[in-house]
Amino acid sequence: MSDAITRRIVLFLDGTWSDDNGKSPLTNIVRLREALKIGIDTHKAQTVPGDVPVEGQRLKTDRGEIEYVVSYDSGVGTGPWDWVSGGLTGIGLDAKIRQAYRFLSKHYRPGDEIHLIGFSRGAYTARSIVGYLFAAGLLKPEHCTQEREEEAWRHYRTSPVDRNCGHRHALEPFLHDGDRLRIKSLAVFDTVGALGIPSRLLLAANRRWFEFHDTRLSSIVENSFHAVAIDEHRPSFEAALWHRPKSKSVTNTHVEQVWFPGAHGDIGGGYSRWNEGEAGRQDIAFAWMRRRLVDHLGLHFADLDPNASIPALRCDPTAHLTSPIHRPWDMVDHIRSQAARAINQTRPLASYGSPTKGRGTVAVGLVANEDPIGEMIHISALALLDAAEEPTITLAWEKLSRRYPYRPPNLIAVLPLIAFTYRAWDPTAWAMWKPYADAIPRVTAEPRTLSIVGWDGQILPAQPPEASEAASEDNVFRYLGSDPAAFGLSRASTLVVSVERVLGGPERQADRYAG
Repeated sequence: MSDAITRRIVLFLDGTWSDDNGKSPLTNIVRLREALKIGIDTHKAQTVPGDVPVEGQRLKTDRGEIEYVVSYDSGVGTGPWDWVSGGLTGIGLDAKIRQAYRFLSKHYRPGDEIHLIGFSRGAYTARSIVGYLFAAGLLKPEHCTQEREEEAWRHYRTSPVDRNCGHRHALEPFLHDGDRLRIKSLAVFDTVGALGIPSRLLLAANRRWFEFHDTRLSSIVENSFHAVAIDEHRPSFEAALWHRPKSKSVTNTHVEQVWFPGAHGDIGGGYSRWNEGEAGRQDIAFAWMRRRLVDHLGLHFADLDPNASIPALRCDPTAHLTSPIHRPWDMVDHIRSQAARAINQTRPLASYGSPTKGRGTVAVGLVANEDPIGEMIHISALALLDAAEEPTITLAWEKLSRRYPYRPPNLIAVLPLIAFTYRAWDPTAWAMWKPYADAIPRVTAEPRTLSIVGWDGQILPAQPPEASEAASEDNVFRYLGSDPAAFGLSRASTLVVSVERVLGGPERQADRYAG
């Protein structure tokens, strides 16, 4: 066994109005923290004799000792006086970022692994911390005084084109070696670019709180994981996706952005009281993220078990395929347009044509001159399209629930791209899908590919194996079939979809979705 000691600094950053006091449903951030704590304790009990003292969160492994330094920070708006100021505006975000920066300065030693895990504004905070570190570096603990940290902060919040390189140079003697400073993983649930501020007036008034933050992919991050909601329809909750960097310096970053059925809270948590034994749709994204952090990076999260006695570990994601999909603020959609998030930079079908009033749909997330990176669809989305039991759509603050066929316009729009990606599995079925893939506007010679992530977290292979018992399980045409019209696609055009199939709404609205 090696004598080397690896330190892992893990920061859990929760979402708006979310904390760990249990008064409201806990998020996946708290659940991951608990799963890590249980996993560490379990590993220690299995590997360390009872009479051998072990300091803090230090583990003995075949590769040497691993020490964990773990921190949890509740979301903005959880204080006694900042429910409105923090929750409905951008106030408090800067303080969260700087608090996390000072924590890293205090605990980081050269060679340590840093893992940042966040949801909602906590995800935005985690990504902004990366931007802060990239721009200003990390002050050594003995030099992280209030004055110097303020100097570093001023440098970060200055626009890159206006930054004075002399300011950064003046900080260099007090910083850790930038060549060695790396973020091992950045794992986030449904980052929202406008922080989820619900009013355009509030958003405009609070731009100064967040518009300078850098949340792009960074060369100092080795692994970037993002769980994204397919069915979040609030315009103020537009997803802040990563895009393919223009700089070659970021090409070594591993990126996975996986789309899951559900709204914002169905991905990051906040609807089901898992700590009281309730299960729900959030289990699917939770299980995927935990698996990526364990399988890909070796973090010591405890194993999940459908029959576990500990609520944090009681999880069977496949059992929640048709669990409720929430639609918060649904009543407001009667007087405003609802959003359809663009997947893989592909315009959602329902947003083609002129903008509509009332419950019309507009595309969000389409960014000019940007290419997608690492975007994939979770297998649960395809399985839900084909599910014998329709999912419950919970409307208007959970006061009303109905069952509708699952036909989100953004997912339907990219089904031809999925068929193109897996065309080798079933050439006959692909021939039926090809006209629809060819009709999608694109800037490249061929359609963009769009892979599927299986229940085990692995990407389903685009090429079928020669002979395998599991081959049929990996064939996405099990869900797509050979009849695109079954999903509301028109044979003549990919721009037409029936609102009856997409939203389950009254037939009289169908003309609004014609291209």
